[in-house]
Amino acid sequence: MKNGLIIGLLLSTNSLFGLQTSRAEEGLNQNEIELVETLIAATTKSLEEQKELKVFLVRYQELQKQYLIRTEDMDLLLQTARAAHRVLAKINETHLTATFEPAFINELTLFSQVAVKRGIPQP
Repeated sequence: MKNGLIIGLLLSTNSLFGLQTSRAEEGLNQNEIELVETLIAATTKSLEEQKELKVFLVRYQELQKQYLIRTEDMDLLLQTARAAHRVLAKINETHLTATFEPAFINELTLFSQVAVKRGIPQP
């Protein structure tokens, strides 16, 4: 009984001071929810792109290590150049250039030029 009285008192106080939720406020809350949903979707997309970039980076590093062992292997050089081109394109696409060291970006650019000059099609 005491709890019911307190709840009734709170509800009537809200009505008296205009604290009831209006339709406009409900619409605003819905807009805020939609805004957060859009933010979540954008963040999810960004995360997926970063995961893809990580896969490209790992592949590039593997090829680069192999190439440093077998520097005479032109096929391996072209594979490394393609991988560097893919990594650099993904970095630029995701606007993450400032995240990486300039020396690394220069390295990718150098290898990418080999791929571009050779007219190597992207897989």
